Formats: sequence, C-alpha cells, structure tokens
Amino acid sequence: SYNLTGWFHFPLPAGSESNRWANLRGEGDHVWDYVVIIGDPYTMEKTPGMYAQGVAVVAEEVAKGTAEPILLMNWPAGASSSTVDHYKEVVYRAGRSGGYKVAPAALAWQAAGSPTAGGGHPNADGAYIAAASIYSRIYNQSATNSTYTYNDTLANTAYTTVTNHVGQPQYAGTFSFTNPYLMLGDRRR
Repeated sequence: SYNLTGWFHFPLPAGSESNRWANLRGEGDHVWDYVVIIGDPYTMEKTPGMYAQGVAVVAEEVAKGTAEPILLMNWPAGASSSTVDHYKEVVYRAGRSGGYKVAPAALAWQAAGSPTAGGGHPNADGAYIAAASIYSRIYNQSATNSTYTYNDTLANTAYTTVTNHVGQPQYAGTFSFTNPYLMLGDRRR
C-alpha cells in the first residue's frame, strides 16, 4: 500500500483487514509502545481532509491497545509545489484535534539545510533527521543519547527543533485550503 487509503480499502492479501487492525492494537506478534503515522505526500498536499480522517481512524484503533500514536511531519518532494508550511499546518491541526504528539521532521530537515537525494527523496541524512525527530519526541532528549551513532549535529538539530515546537502555536485561523475533500461538516476530534 502506498497510503492510508490503500491500506484500508485494498488490503492484500484478501481478508487481511482484521489482522491489520489487530496488529495496530498490539494483539499480534508485537506489542507496540508507539505507532508512528506518516502521511502520504500526495494525500497531504491535495486532500488534507482525507489525511486527517485517516489519522483519526488509525489512531482510534491504536488507542484500543497500549500504544501511543505519533504523527511524523514529513516534507514535500523536490518537484512538489507544496511547502513545508502546508505540511506543518496539516499535521499539527490533525495532531491538535486528536491530542497526538507531532515529530516535526520537516522543520528539522529545513533547519539542517534540506538534504535530499534526487527527486526529493531523503538521503541518509534526511532519513536520520526523521528518525532523530521521532526519538527526540518520544524520549525528550537528543538521539545522540541513543545506541545508534550517525551524525550528532543532525541529532541535536532535530532535538532542538522538536523541543522548540512542543506546546507552541503552529498555525492561526481557519484552514482555507481549497480541495474536494474539505470535510467541513465533520466536527469529530
């Protein structure tokens, strides 16, 4: 599956839906402490209401188990016309609505100079920034304290970015992005 929609509506192999939901709840081979939800860039850019709804449905299922959902704020691909600010608003609004932690990897990625490897895909530095952002959000410390060593500067950039954004307003006013899936009548949190 490439995104949450595919994961929900086109699960393969056939009949795997019940196993997937049980897995999210930690009822399978693994009991999760955290479930990191990463949005599909196309969905976040073109139909952010579907992203928010997908987050709500997945997080609701995760909450039936013992894990805590964390939203990873990714960044747009190099050819995208979207911005990190758009991703920030979409992810932080979904996080605030559900009371979920956000790991602002895109902001740390920007602070580190936006490292990429062709087509906007993250290179090793970008992948590490995402992982260090998650680590920092979960443990409230720099990934330099983890047992994995890669780049202390990037780890500290991610930690500083995470701590600077916890509890701070990330957007103002109403969300006015025009798309066919605004879901304006949906007031569920």
